Amino acid sequence: MGAILGLAILGFSCVWSGISTQVGATVAIALPLVSAWANGLGAFFTLLADRLRFDPAVTSVPLVTTIVDSTGLVVYFFVAKAMLGINE
Repeated sequence: MGAILGLAILGFSCVWSGISTQVGATVAIALPLVSAWANGLGAFFTLLADRLRFDPAVTSVPLVTTIVDSTGLVVYFFVAKAMLGINE
């Protein structure tokens, strides 16, 4: 899903002059990475909770959502920094 949406945004950025193709490419790369990251973290925390004998449903929504939102932004900014050639 992330790859499909990323390619759609890349295509949209090529057609519409309001978004540069660099930004479209950045989103096209970052979106699948963040989607894979979210799936991996969701599976990890659910399995960890089950292993520690907690209810996996309790950890899956609030904890994973918060962690994925915050770390997903970090992943996006690292991709943007690399794609756009931003130096510190």
